[in-house]
Amino acid sequence: PIATIIIDDEASVTSLRFIDKDLDEEELGGAVTWHPPKLVERARLYCMYISLNPLGTVGRVQYGENVPVGTNDAILPPETPASFASHLVVYTKSELLEQTTPAAIRFVDRFASVSDIFFQDFDLDEGDLGGNLTWSAPIGTDLNLVTRYVAYLANHSNFALRSRLGDSEVGVDCVVLPAETPMSAYVDFAVYTTSSLVEQTTPVVLQINDSVATVVDVIYVGKDLDLLDLGGVVSWTPPATDVDKVEKYDIYLAEDHTGFARSQVGGDILVGINSVLVPAETPRDSFTHFVVYTKSSLAEATTPSSVVF
Repeated sequence: PIATIIIDDEASVTSLRFIDKDLDEEELGGAVTWHPPKLVERARLYCMYISLNPLGTVGRVQYGENVPVGTNDAILPPETPASFASHLVVYTKSELLEQTTPAAIRFVDRFASVSDIFFQDFDLDEGDLGGNLTWSAPIGTDLNLVTRYVAYLANHSNFALRSRLGDSEVGVDCVVLPAETPMSAYVDFAVYTTSSLVEQTTPVVLQINDSVATVVDVIYVGKDLDLLDLGGVVSWTPPATDVDKVEKYDIYLAEDHTGFARSQVGGDILVGINSVLVPAETPRDSFTHFVVYTKSSLAEATTPSSVVF
């Protein structure tokens, strides 16, 4: 019989190089590069594997496709498991045979996740969020692999179901949630790092704490005896929860309990004052309710408490 023989020393690639750009722990991904062998006449393909030893004889598994000679790089797919291997090995292959001794490199699993996620909700309505979602950047040299951060509303039970909040460049450890950002059915914030290759699959998570601050027991005591006019005192009891987020109260006349067609009575009222004087001879017009809103440093609540008159 006739066989084609590849001499390993002369047909092996050299200068094998790999930088892991999958930012999850125990996962690999990124470009693998090498210099071609001294002898390439009989070589047809390069074959890449991960292995438990540099000889490729223990636990060898192939990820990605073989590449033709003339191509001196290949992509190790993101999310390639790293926990059962230690080396990346590349073989040359003729039309008949794969060489027995590969070129090898011990890989380094790089990972970079944020920490210390923090959020204070300054939207005072139930089910709505508003404020700054912040975090601390990854620590160590792997930070230089991060290109962006991406934040989502998510559920830790299934990260496939998520809603993107925004992204930021490295050096900006914050995403701003405008007032009235709906929580929907989500219960967590999730912040991912992204490299030039891929967004990580395992984020850092913070449970959402939705601030709700609404006054209760709104009372109107009318003292203007004219049927078409209003005048007297509107009072209320401060919110039972998240009162530390409340800076002011706003009071309006409205055509229903939701604040429809509202008209403000006076100006903002500072926290600590729980009543307002309605001037005598204030026209009743088509109004039917007084409505009282809480107001934070970010925004006025959209859902008031009310009293009918």
